Amino acid sequence: MSTASNPSAGKYTRLFAAAIVGYWLAGIFLLVMYSKADGFEWMRSARNAYADFFFRYITHVGDGLFAIALCLLWVFRKNWEAVWTLLVGYALSGLVAQVMKHIFERPRPAPFFKALGKEIPAIDDVKLLQSYTSFPSGHSATVFAIATALVLTSSWWQKKWWLAVLLAAIVAYSRTYLGQHFLEDTLVGSVLGVLATMAAWIVLKRWKPRFARD
Repeated sequence: MSTASNPSAGKYTRLFAAAIVGYWLAGIFLLVMYSKADGFEWMRSARNAYADFFFRYITHVGDGLFAIALCLLWVFRKNWEAVWTLLVGYALSGLVAQVMKHIFERPRPAPFFKALGKEIPAIDDVKLLQSYTSFPSGHSATVFAIATALVLTSSWWQKKWWLAVLLAAIVAYSRTYLGQHFLEDTLVGSVLGVLATMAAWIVLKRWKPRFARD
């Protein structure tokens, strides 16, 4: 259901946006307070077997396949506004993320710490990536695109905006917990996901193409 039919949509969208900005500010604060290496190690300092199990699976919510599956679900429900908002937001943020990865070529945590003479502990059944495509995080871009699309196009998720933010933040954190990304990677990924999806939604609302109408 489009949020246009919900008179409280604007209020909830503003709360969602405020929470997202708060998330970004908190991330920036941590980047200022900690060095890249110290911040990474601090964010993984609470490791335990239960958290290992949880984050090993919740991280897949940031997979591109999950976003596509969600789009297919909306296709069956004929929620075209949601389909195109997420599809365009996911594709655009993913494309920008991939371009940035190859421009900056920043090392993943494993090779970064290896260059410092350290080895980071891996989670069971999780292979530490050794590439130089750490910045930004594609999973973070995807999950924040999903969260934004949900809040913008679903009356139920409008009222549960805090849950969308929490889920996205947890998935983004999982990328650091699992040893695949630094905080700066996930933070920039979240910016890409939110802005790309909001831009897609605004354009679709103003343009109102036939294929995006309910």
